[in-house]
Amino acid sequence: MATHIDLSYCRSAVESLLGRRLHSALAGYLAVCEQSTRDGRTTALQPDFKDFFDRYLAVSGGPKGKPYYRPFWHQQSSRTKAWYQANVAGTFSPRSALRLEPFVACISVDVDNGTFTLRPDHASLALQHLAYGEPVEVLDAAVFLLRDYEFSDSTVTTESLISEFAARFAFRERAKLEPLFRLPALGADLPDIFVRS
Repeated sequence: MATHIDLSYCRSAVESLLGRRLHSALAGYLAVCEQSTRDGRTTALQPDFKDFFDRYLAVSGGPKGKPYYRPFWHQQSSRTKAWYQANVAGTFSPRSALRLEPFVACISVDVDNGTFTLRPDHASLALQHLAYGEPVEVLDAAVFLLRDYEFSDSTVTTESLISEFAARFAFRERAKLEPLFRLPALGADLPDIFVRS
């Protein structure tokens, strides 16, 4: 039995993310966080930003030359700005990343070695600089970023989706998602957001 996130919940998550102010570099920050999980460290990371965008942000049907949909934007007209150009590697190259002040507030960039290091208390820094002091609803982020994944376990729940999101993006456990992400209360009655076929 294949299990997927229901498309209607994905649309709702995108609307929620677009409806608030989030810095566009949040995607790059999450790419560094995922690499931290993969490497088991927070220092000297070399994330493949293009691979990250291909796996989590690629959406068909966008404008020519803009294959990625990034529902994080800190200015008006976020619906059009959400479509992002293909040169992700250039945007987040160490030298270019230095120009993204909210990004480097959370992540130290070593241009000479081409590496990234998560700053101590990076989640609190990301809350301040990338989420403008307002936590991101974790379910919105998890639903959008994991929308294309097929879950082999037919018993997957909304709560286990949040745990999967935490495990992938360097937070390792649900409780460590705070303060950047707003979590539903433990034991809360969460919607079943999956389609099972």
